[in-house]
Formats: sequence, C-alpha cells, structure tokens
Amino acid sequence: LYAWREHGLGVNAPDPAISLQIISVPGEGHFHLAAKARDLGDGSWRYEYALFNLNSHQSARSFKLVLPAGISVTNVGFDDVDYHSGEIFLGSDWSTVVDAESITWSTQTFDENAEANALRYGTQYNFWFDADAAPAEGLGEIALFRPGDPASVGFATRVPGTP
Repeated sequence: LYAWREHGLGVNAPDPAISLQIISVPGEGHFHLAAKARDLGDGSWRYEYALFNLNSHQSARSFKLVLPAGISVTNVGFDDVDYHSGEIFLGSDWSTVVDAESITWSTQTFDENAEANALRYGTQYNFWFDADAAPAEGLGEIALFRPGDPASVGFATRVPGTP
C-alpha cells in the first residue's frame, strides 16, 4: 500500500491522490486502507481501494461504502488471493451488492462457513468501481468475520460525492 502511494502506477513518483489510513479493531488488530479517486475525463471517476489485514484475527467478511442518492455505479471489480496447493480456505470471489445507499462486497459469515474467503491477517484485497460523481469524504464499514466485539468497524474515506 505504501509503495503504491510512494511510486504510483508506472510513474515511479509519489501519488498524493492516494490516501492511507489505519483502521483499528479495538483491542484486537489493525487493517490498512489505501484509497484513490481518479478522473477518467468523461464525467466519470474510478474509485480504487486496497484493504490489507495487518493482524486482525477476527478478519473481514465485508467492505461497505456509503453512497449518496443518485449515484450511478458501473465497472465494479474485486481482486483477492488465489488459494492453491491444498489450502483449506475457499477462493470464491466476494459478491457485490449496489443499492440506493451503498456498495458492499462480502463473503459468507463465519457461522455459514468457517473456511469462507475472509480477508485474513497478512492478506490484501482490492475493490473498485466507476461512478458519475467527483470524490468527497464519506463513510465505510468493515464487517468482521469471526464472532467478537465489535462486530464491525467504521471509517472515513473518499467516496463519490453528491452528483
């Protein structure tokens, strides 16, 4: 994440458009989040997020961003780890739901499947989409995979603003 900001994508120079933050799970662990909004030049913006689980045993089961009403979302994407060589965890991509208030990527809950494709410690997942609005400060939420308190953590980040 830090290399992405320090070297950009192919330009080998710092990219100040990338924000970095640490999201703490109280008394449990930390996630690192990098976010970038890029003007595509046609009235739309690409929003990219990289979420790294540094050391949260509770892990993450969903990544949600709150969107203002009237946002048009397209080109939704997700990238995770390709498990192999007898790994017990499932490699199913997280499903995406876009509704009038948010966009959410998620996997099964721990109760549904303890080997679901949670964002476990030492792992990074990427999320992206295009929207028809310039960035503004907004809210997000990580729902945690393993049972515990808290069940989720909120954060502020760049999201599409009011169109």
